[in-house]
Amino acid sequence: MNFLQETIKELIDNNKSEQDVLWVIDNDKKITWETFKEKADFMYDPWNDGSEINPNLKVVGKDFWLERAEFDGCAWWEFRQAPTIPEGNNVDEIELTYKLW
Repeated sequence: MNFLQETIKELIDNNKSEQDVLWVIDNDKKITWETFKEKADFMYDPWNDGSEINPNLKVVGKDFWLERAEFDGCAWWEFRQAPTIPEGNNVDEIELTYKLW
């Protein structure tokens, strides 16, 4: 699988584009989207225990990010979005706990 194409497809699948990306981070280091594109245009095996791609990478936009996920030896991008503030329905209290049964 091409890592750059996988990343762009994940953006498109979530109604985002390359123009929505602010930067790409690895813990406390960041690079531009353009630099990421230059470096990410390579093939890798997503079934190789997820070990080929840095698990700390995040593609960051204004209100979203992509982060690496892995399960049972397969790795992929996981889309995350900042919660939106609900309009209306302002209340004085919300439930913080609940019983499962």
